[in-house]
Amino acid sequence: MVSCSLPEDPVREDKKKLQKRQPRATATPFSLWEEGRRKGRAVTPTPNPTHRGHARTTSGGRLMAPSSSLPSVLLVLLLASMPILDGLELGLGGDELYREILRDETVLRLKELGKISDGEGFLERTFLSPASIRATDVIISWMKDAGLTTWIDQMGNIHGRYEPSNSTDKALLIGSHMDTVIDAGMYDGALGIICAISALKVLKLTGKLERLTRPVEVIAFSDEEGVRFQTTFLGSAAVAVAIQFKMFLS
Repeated sequence: MVSCSLPEDPVREDKKKLQKRQPRATATPFSLWEEGRRKGRAVTPTPNPTHRGHARTTSGGRLMAPSSSLPSVLLVLLLASMPILDGLELGLGGDELYREILRDETVLRLKELGKISDGEGFLERTFLSPASIRATDVIISWMKDAGLTTWIDQMGNIHGRYEPSNSTDKALLIGSHMDTVIDAGMYDGALGIICAISALKVLKLTGKLERLTRPVEVIAFSDEEGVRFQTTFLGSAAVAVAIQFKMFLS
């Protein structure tokens, strides 16, 4: 009888190593400043370039958000830079930039989603895992809060859509992916989803959502990273094929 052994699963081995490691102290802006003051120099956090979810720096040293989230981030910045002229305060203190939603609530939601993980002490939320199911319920509640009609397609993508009356225009699709790598950054994917929802929530509260002439749809893609089945972009590939099929039929 010939005996053979299967190669060990690298993903499983990485998870074992991460679960055994000791908790690390979290650096805060104040602790970094205090450390720099003691050493007589500035100390700033160094992004890990191997983690796609971590912010990256340009040659000028400026932090950049993950590229997959940039369209939604730009939408929020556009809304934040445009003064609201209809005089609606809506309990927001008359703040025309709506910082309570576009900044404060967005940060709280990023932290909330970042805690929904299959791992202990690190962020791991892979395609169709228990954590992804819990995250789905949370994201749907945020979409409904923004006045969107929600549904989940057969690939597990979460859709939140506003459909204007009698509109025949093509929809604007915004969003990002909800799955993560193992030991992921908190912003990768989540930033694009939450910023898009926050922007539409402001439009709803100011009465401007009903004035849109084009449908807007936020999508939280179920899989981009491909960690679980070693095949990337399962969620967005399904949406892209569906769109192409509709175009073919039309």
